[in-house]
Amino acid sequence: MKFANFGLGLFMVIAWVLSGCAGASQNSTPTPPPTIMTPLDGLTNVPLTTSFFWLSVNQATYEFQLSTDSGFSNITERHANLKNNRSSLTSKLLPETVYYWRVRATVGGKAPSFWATAKFTTGPDVSAPRPVPIQGE
Repeated sequence: MKFANFGLGLFMVIAWVLSGCAGASQNSTPTPPPTIMTPLDGLTNVPLTTSFFWLSVNQATYEFQLSTDSGFSNITERHANLKNNRSSLTSKLLPETVYYWRVRATVGGKAPSFWATAKFTTGPDVSAPRPVPIQGE
């Protein structure tokens, strides 16, 4: 088999690829994102005191965010360095409100995963008193 003579440039490119692309280490590859379990994307009538669950990533810590907008500029809850694959809220959710939540994982020195994101809508506040109709009116 005969190769064209590309000189030192081709040799340097081959060496760069074989060495892991210019010194890129395993730690620069992102952690795989967690898989959202509940509340699932698009779920409605979610209770106002819900918890959040996702599938674990081996040996990961997690960052969780909850927001009332898809751009996450109005974050209502934020939890970092979570050791488990769940998060509970510190306060009750607002009734009949659209929320967005996201979670990402980090393992050791690797770059964090991409965010796994979902949207849900809360149900009515069933603990609020309801007016009782008066007989004869």
